[in-house]
Amino acid sequence: MTQIDPAVRRRLQYLDAVRGFAMICIVLGHLGIADINRFVFTFHLPIFYLITGYFINKTGSYREFVKKKFRTLIVPYVFTCAVMILLAVLMQKVFVGHGLKAVLMKWIRASLYAAGDSYEEPFYIQQIGAIWFLWSTFWGALLLRWLMEKTAGVRITAVLLLLFVTELSRKLFWFPLSIQTAGTALMFMYFGYLFREAKPRLAKLPDEGKAAGFLFGCFMWAEFVAHFKSFWLVHADLGRGIGDIAASLCACGILLVLFRKLEEKQFPGMKLLSFLGQYSIMMLCAHIIELNLFSWYKLKEVLVISGIREDSCIYFIIGGKLIWSAAMTWIMARCSVTRRIFGFSPDHEKA
Repeated sequence: MTQIDPAVRRRLQYLDAVRGFAMICIVLGHLGIADINRFVFTFHLPIFYLITGYFINKTGSYREFVKKKFRTLIVPYVFTCAVMILLAVLMQKVFVGHGLKAVLMKWIRASLYAAGDSYEEPFYIQQIGAIWFLWSTFWGALLLRWLMEKTAGVRITAVLLLLFVTELSRKLFWFPLSIQTAGTALMFMYFGYLFREAKPRLAKLPDEGKAAGFLFGCFMWAEFVAHFKSFWLVHADLGRGIGDIAASLCACGILLVLFRKLEEKQFPGMKLLSFLGQYSIMMLCAHIIELNLFSWYKLKEVLVISGIREDSCIYFIIGGKLIWSAAMTWIMARCSVTRRIFGFSPDHEKA
């Protein structure tokens, strides 16, 4: 096996840890708690896009790149949908005993449309949930890889134009396969690409400049959280516009700096976060199954009947969600079948 340079290994570990932290935040963001959402929604999806864009390069042909992304993003999507459909039908048969066809068709339609949320206009669209993000990443990555062959002017124009088209079209009609989210995905991926290009020059900045930039970024992020209105990338909604985009980029940058420092200090939780980040697609798919099929409200009712205070039930629900997602990720990461389905090569480093 080819030896990995220690500096590269360290860099990948802290980036994996950032993804692991962001994945936990995605799980928490689906609790529907406003005070949590105003924090996690400022960065949890953008940082995935940003890191994806950072690593996209022109190695190999475009056709090979498309095949690789389809293999590592869309195949896991199809697999997760198939498992979810099977479990939904089995649960309907065991707990209800009828309506199997309706449940089957509901989740098949949701899988084929791949919308992150449900819509009523111009017709009813059933959401598939959080794994819309796999399609979004697929479209954004393909676009950025294609634009890397173009001039800088073409890239900038394309990113802005697609963002403008996305903003207009999302208010009219939600297209299948979450294709409109390609505009927001591409924008954040493009910033990841720009960061990679500018990284050598940024490293040469004086310490005072770095400190000032970090503090300014903290201020921007804090203002974003304090005055959060919306930043729902599932709807391609960029909140208040340029200001919120800039603040989201600041949040991502701050997290990258902090996690690099935590890696250098050998923070105890980094190994677990790195593992979850390394297999974040598996964790996302495990999470969507419990999110769509498990009734946490019924668990809350049981807990309240058992004498647990209603406002304390949320801690049991958070614990249940995170334990399920992490445990299923661990199982899938160590199963050769699921590793192949999710596109992990046999020599992929295990945590």
